Amino acid sequence: MAEHVQEVVVQRSKGAHVRAERSGGVAADRRALELAAGQYGVVSRRQLQACGVTPSRVAHLLSSGWLRRLYRAVYAVGHTVLRPEGLRLAAVLACGDGAVLSHRSAAWHWGLINNGPTLVEVSVARGRGRGPRGIRVRSALLKGSDVAVNRGVPITTVSRTLVDLAGVASDRITLDAVDQAIRLGIYNQPSIADQFRRGHAGSTRLRTVLADRDPGRARTRSELERRCLELVSAAGLAAPEVNVWLPQYGCEVDLLWRGSRLIVELDGWAFHRSRGSFEEDRRRTVDLQSDGYTVLRFTWRQIDQRSQWVTSCLRKALQPAAKLAR
Repeated sequence: MAEHVQEVVVQRSKGAHVRAERSGGVAADRRALELAAGQYGVVSRRQLQACGVTPSRVAHLLSSGWLRRLYRAVYAVGHTVLRPEGLRLAAVLACGDGAVLSHRSAAWHWGLINNGPTLVEVSVARGRGRGPRGIRVRSALLKGSDVAVNRGVPITTVSRTLVDLAGVASDRITLDAVDQAIRLGIYNQPSIADQFRRGHAGSTRLRTVLADRDPGRARTRSELERRCLELVSAAGLAAPEVNVWLPQYGCEVDLLWRGSRLIVELDGWAFHRSRGSFEEDRRRTVDLQSDGYTVLRFTWRQIDQRSQWVTSCLRKALQPAAKLAR
């Protein structure tokens, strides 16, 4: 009788243990699913373990198709159709602790270039071995100030990305990326200068690209700029320099009458639609005015429908310099 009771207790104990294990497994799966939902549908094995998913459970989920292997120890949860951000994050996770998206892939993720590379580019600490197949792994010495998180993906900062991009891309692509960073309001000249001081690969080329921005060439980039220049010409006013880089302010201005210290900014919505761009424009205006520049801002509607008023404003702003020259 005692032996029978003991056997029943053991069986009940085992049943309770199994139920507890199943309950824990469901909770762990739920935690993993919630984590993946915030990571574009991808997770690493280490993250699964942190959620409480056991190695045997990972094997079961792989065999059932709930997990699909993307790289060694990195999985898509439930499906393999991932957004580009998910594929980039998966590549970073596959390269281990401290890995970050970099170079062309980082420039693409920041929105500085239109197309990314065939292989996702990831930077890892120097001395690390080769990365997984399908990922272009680059060895780099990264400080904390070189690393950011953008839309959930560990990535090199904009400044470090521009320096790295200059080391692997053409001058044209690099210059266009700089222009786009300026438009988005995420270009940081002091941070770029810090990168130059540290002498990373690409620094010399980026410095040259920035120095070669000819302030005298008329590089109009929009119909708005062309229309404004037509107004200036029709009014008989001196022609300005166009799209001029002012390195001391870390910015580019649309039109510059250097002798008159007059700057005109043309506020097309496409280039000034973000909060960051709005704030950066205003900061830049204050800096320029503090140093004696007159900054006028005109919109498309003003150029198109109030052309005489725009011309009058320009003529008045240019008159002081004309009087001083007599």
